[in-house]
Amino acid sequence: MLFISKVDYRFYQKFFKHAWIIAFILLLIVLIAGKEVNGAKRWIYITETLSFQPSEIVKLLMIIFYAGILTKNRDFLGKYGKGFIFHMIALAPIILLLLLEPHFSSSIVIIGICSIMMIVAGCKFWHFLVTGAVIRNSRNYWFSYFRTISFTKSSNIFRSMER
Repeated sequence: MLFISKVDYRFYQKFFKHAWIIAFILLLIVLIAGKEVNGAKRWIYITETLSFQPSEIVKLLMIIFYAGILTKNRDFLGKYGKGFIFHMIALAPIILLLLLEPHFSSSIVIIGICSIMMIVAGCKFWHFLVTGAVIRNSRNYWFSYFRTISFTKSSNIFRSMER
């Protein structure tokens, strides 16, 4: 980290798009060639004793990416579609790959870091609240919908057993 902090920030700004691509590729490699331990693929083994966890590198790469993209798009950050949704869509594939490993804790950390960076850069906090409320309510709707279907099917099964 000391080495990274000594590099001029303008150097990182030139390569912020590459950071996202590298993060995506690292997470794909984990899913394809990672070794499964206790039901999760989180490590890439180079040799028997040399391995690394790409999600730790991805955290740093996502900070570089979001610093660059938020700087580039600072005029749109107050808008919901071009500001909030656009930046969350950029985060979605990375989080999806992390959840496929499964690596829930790194997903939460990356979402938290990127959300804080977005708020500090100029995104409106109410965008997060509204989106969270919509997702929560839609989740409750679908859960109740599937519960109703499940109950209807199970009650039909019991009726057929009575005959």
